[in-house]
Amino acid sequence: MDSTDWPDLDSHFAMGVLFDIKKGSWPISFVLDISDTGDKHEHDGMEDLGHTTELHFGIRKIFNQQDSNVRPYVGGGIASLYAEQEFEVSNLSLKQDDSTTGICLGAGMYYEMNPEFVLGLDVRYSDGEVSLFDKHLNAGGLYTSVTGGYQF
Repeated sequence: MDSTDWPDLDSHFAMGVLFDIKKGSWPISFVLDISDTGDKHEHDGMEDLGHTTELHFGIRKIFNQQDSNVRPYVGGGIASLYAEQEFEVSNLSLKQDDSTTGICLGAGMYYEMNPEFVLGLDVRYSDGEVSLFDKHLNAGGLYTSVTGGYQF
């Protein structure tokens, strides 16, 4: 997260699920990726919270290399972004949320442990602007993740 947009809330912990839908004869996968992030900042006995949820709809090209268990990929698409912030001021809680549509781009690799199980690395960037507390903020950012998956 951009530290100027999300002061003290710019290092979100994220969890997600990635879905690749592809027939063997298709050159690309259709994808639906879901991620949920959050961060909190404690100060003077109070807590500020930042939260985002993203849905990525798009395509992914997985490159199959002969005699290798490594499958690099690139992809991109549309991102549906939701963000919220909650601040405590003088024991009052102020909360706002907003959503927008943006873009997502990513790359990574799968390591095929056997025909059913894969481990992976994923790097992606998403971009979309929301308005919270009269400020325009980037609700996306740069993500890096480790993945584990089942393929059938």
